[in-house]
Amino acid sequence: MKPFVIAAALLAAGPALAAESPLKICTNPDANLEAALRACGQVIDDRAAPQADRIAALKARAGIRRSDDKTLEAAVADATEGLRLAPLDTDLLTTRGDALLALRRLPAARADVEASLRLDPRNQLALRLLGDLLDAEDAPAEKVLAAYDAAVLNDPSDLISRLGRALSRGRVKDWAGAVADYDVVIKTEPDHSFIFKLRGDANILAGRPEAAAADYRAAVKLDPDNTEAMNGLGFMILADKPAESLALAERVLKAAPDNDGALLLKARAFYHLDRVDEAIPVLRRLNEVAPQEASGFHDLARIYLDKDQPHLAEPLIASALKLDPHDVEALGLRAELRANAEDWAGALADDDLIVSLDPSADAYHQRGLHRSGKGDAVGAMADLRKATELAPDSPSIWLSLARQAQLGGERPVALAAVERALKLDPDSSDAWIAQGGLHADVEAWPEAAQAYLKGGATLFAGESFEAAGDTARALALYDEALKADPTWTRAWADKGELLSSLGRGRDALKAFDRGLAITPTDVRLLLGRASARSKAGDLSGAEADFDAALAAAPKSAEVFNARGLFNLERDRFDAALAELNQALALEPKMLDALFNRALVYMSQGRNDPAIRDLNALLFLEPKDYAARSLKGEAFHRLGDETRALEELNAALEMAPDDAITLLRRGRVREALGDKAAAAADKARALKLDPSLKTD
Repeated sequence: MKPFVIAAALLAAGPALAAESPLKICTNPDANLEAALRACGQVIDDRAAPQADRIAALKARAGIRRSDDKTLEAAVADATEGLRLAPLDTDLLTTRGDALLALRRLPAARADVEASLRLDPRNQLALRLLGDLLDAEDAPAEKVLAAYDAAVLNDPSDLISRLGRALSRGRVKDWAGAVADYDVVIKTEPDHSFIFKLRGDANILAGRPEAAAADYRAAVKLDPDNTEAMNGLGFMILADKPAESLALAERVLKAAPDNDGALLLKARAFYHLDRVDEAIPVLRRLNEVAPQEASGFHDLARIYLDKDQPHLAEPLIASALKLDPHDVEALGLRAELRANAEDWAGALADDDLIVSLDPSADAYHQRGLHRSGKGDAVGAMADLRKATELAPDSPSIWLSLARQAQLGGERPVALAAVERALKLDPDSSDAWIAQGGLHADVEAWPEAAQAYLKGGATLFAGESFEAAGDTARALALYDEALKADPTWTRAWADKGELLSSLGRGRDALKAFDRGLAITPTDVRLLLGRASARSKAGDLSGAEADFDAALAAAPKSAEVFNARGLFNLERDRFDAALAELNQALALEPKMLDALFNRALVYMSQGRNDPAIRDLNALLFLEPKDYAARSLKGEAFHRLGDETRALEELNAALEMAPDDAITLLRRGRVREALGDKAAAAADKARALKLDPSLKTD
């Protein structure tokens, strides 16, 4: 809004006055405008009137006509006639300059304003008009501001100059200064809706959202038809009161169906209300009526990316970038689209451009995530650290740093980053879940479970309790997760596997059946049911499940390993070996398959290849006590009791209460002639697990 437009908005006609002389009525600022114009005409047309009276009447009528855009030419004519009679009258010069400015005759307006200031350097209207003129000429913002500064310094009570300065301060991003000027105007003139709206705009940019919302509310209260204020208010309260924002947008659209601000507000209100599908046609309409505005393209592209429909998002992003090739938001969306397609080179090229245009925390954050996706751990950490420096109060950025540090094995960094995120937002479910994951990494299961519970991750908490041995708590949490979402197949698999391990085969089968009714090709559920059927003696049913799992995932090492174990348990050693060979061909570092193949080899009396598999397993996972125990058993079967004892001792250092390993060591000690130690090991093994056979 231009300052001279604001000036017109602040002028209001006064009531008619009692009968007076034509000159008094003409020059009285409180007179009725029509009466004043008639009176001025009488004086001007009276050739017998004193010249001073005619000049005063011309000056007054020029001012009145200047206030109406339809009579600007007449205002110029009146001022010109007055200047013919009084060439040095600064009021006439400024009035004509003002009218010429409104007519966009800038050189002529400048000549009048400069002439007035030469005659009277403190002419307030001329000082203000100089600011208006410079603004109209698109002069540098600092030069315009200097002109308004001079006008306000000359007359601090001139509200129109203050408004001009407020707008100019905004152009140089002095939002606090702009708000201060609006404060002065509103204190004197508290009944103008548009000024509250302008102050609301400035308060937003000054980082005072609550003050902005209050200003917009005041503007709407003063003028219920102020659509800009309604839109502004709607956007300010959108996050907390989306329903009210939607109502405001509907009010605006009822009066102006194609108001682009209201269309955008309506779409975003739908988004916040989880009515995303209703936002789509609104955004399409916005893009039709305001194709020059990128916001509609941005928002609709974001929805389609969230819906995993990149083919619909891509042309929208292209439309935004056609408007502005350096549109940072559109570039960010394209980088995300490319990253989703694993086009890391394209994504990072966009990220690099964004960082060069806007080296913000968000820019470094996104590039860090994409570098991580590409596998550039060093670059990812560098970007994420930079992002935390730029936005040290952003929990989400600290969480990203924590996850990257966790991936890179930098546990202390990850823990510190999660703690920082939780300090910033103690209610962050993502942060609690991340902390749970860090505890799970080191098998601190009780701590992991508590963190997951605080994050609302019921299923993960259940899995942690199960790992900690609290099967009752785990089962209760699985049921809670399934109550919240009965279609969660992972929860059905967790429940089925736990029930099966507890010997509740029928209940386990029911859980697997429920999950498979939702997703018949879920490999984990099929393998779980195969195991449960096998335990129940339904071998044909188990075979059918293995076949279905293999059909669903023909290159799954997990399926071949499970079927290999099934055959091993049936003493089908050759079939088991074939399955496990296939599993390891697909996944050479699969620990379970290496262990199970070692069992097959030992069952066939082939202890040397069994030891080779166990060595490979222990190279990958040195803390696997079960593998070390089995290796000790293999050496025992080879007659190498010394090596066997070394391996079994090492296993018991890791798991002192493992009954099978104690029993195995007892047998080795017996072979070595240490009968007392052998008896002690066997007795302790039986105490831990009475079902063991010690002979």
